[in-house]
Amino acid sequence: MDDVTCTERAYTAEAPRSGWVHPQQNYYAPGQQPAPAEADLQHLLVMDDSAIVRYGRGASPDDRAALRDWAATQVSVVVAPAGARDSAQVEAFTFDRHLSCDGVDTQQLSDFASRRGAIQPELHDDSG
Repeated sequence: MDDVTCTERAYTAEAPRSGWVHPQQNYYAPGQQPAPAEADLQHLLVMDDSAIVRYGRGASPDDRAALRDWAATQVSVVVAPAGARDSAQVEAFTFDRHLSCDGVDTQQLSDFASRRGAIQPELHDDSG
């Protein structure tokens, strides 16, 4: 396995006031519908203390399987395909941090997600 390089920077998620729904699963395959919308993901970051992981269009079946298996072991994490063609191989977001990686490294993703601390979502309805 090649070494994966990741960089982290500050990020500010902004919760939508309306127009969001909670995704019903923690992993989405390429082209799977209904896929979570940007408003759904931003809502998860701000209101549900989630971590969002997006993988690039060039992710191999093995990389996608590793992300799917990893997501199943995590609390309050959603993995979905990236929307932009020029996105990083793997990007992860919390309400205040952004991690960009040149490949899949589930240990680095776990470390990043664990920095959220105790997960304490705000009480709210199921859709906006």
